[in-house]
Amino acid sequence: MATNHEHPIDIDQRFDHLERMLSEDRVLRGFWTNGKKADEGFEKACLLAALAPEVMVPGEDEYHESFYPEIGLCPAEVMPVWFAELTPSMDDLGSGEEWRSFANRYAKTIRLAAKTLGEEGWAKAESRAQAAILRLVRPNLFPHRLTVVDRILQILDRAAEGLVTETESEEWDELRQATRVKVTQGSAHMHALGAANNAAFFEITESAKYAANSIVAAQDCLGFYEKCDVTDVNLAEMRDKAWTEAGEKAWDKINDIVLSAIEYECAQVAAPCV
Repeated sequence: MATNHEHPIDIDQRFDHLERMLSEDRVLRGFWTNGKKADEGFEKACLLAALAPEVMVPGEDEYHESFYPEIGLCPAEVMPVWFAELTPSMDDLGSGEEWRSFANRYAKTIRLAAKTLGEEGWAKAESRAQAAILRLVRPNLFPHRLTVVDRILQILDRAAEGLVTETESEEWDELRQATRVKVTQGSAHMHALGAANNAAFFEITESAKYAANSIVAAQDCLGFYEKCDVTDVNLAEMRDKAWTEAGEKAWDKINDIVLSAIEYECAQVAAPCV
């Protein structure tokens, strides 16, 4: 772990710092940082940069100090790369109404996970979360795709228990080919298939984004025009707002799924099932 005096030096200091930033309303959404350094990182920062300021690398700007993200620099003892990559989307894409509750839960859960879970525990949490996200959009798939997606789910479920065999691991290439899709329209089915394909590539962040789009596309906001007076000059704005709100609610569900999977693995370490 970095020993730079500007960065917290242990797990508890990192999370104490994050919780202090949350209590002082210094955690940003939609931005990495405000670009201004402080004693323990940045004056204001997103969840990830507040917790692991070393992911922000100095850039070149002749007018002011600038930084750009290198998520791979997040220390493994804080969280694995897959979760560091997912954190900005969880932070930015959920609803404003739920964000404070989510952020506080995130700080508490990830503090425990960083001190409790090893590489295997984090990997199980990823598989458990990925399976739950994919199940969220399974109803949006056309019937002829269910067999291959259900096979992906079976292997993810086994991975969540640490039971995947070598033969099952070798099966991923076939599953990836079977779920290949080029999403060009807002079809709930196509986005759900994209979620499955990214799950087969172990790309949980992209899978979650496809899943959120599938949820939005499947909801009644696709028929929003039928509910409005087509002469209403505000129709497009109203429709866009409906889509945005549906997407935020979808991410609220995804955030809960991911944190619940991590909390489950932490509980198994504390009191494993017999």
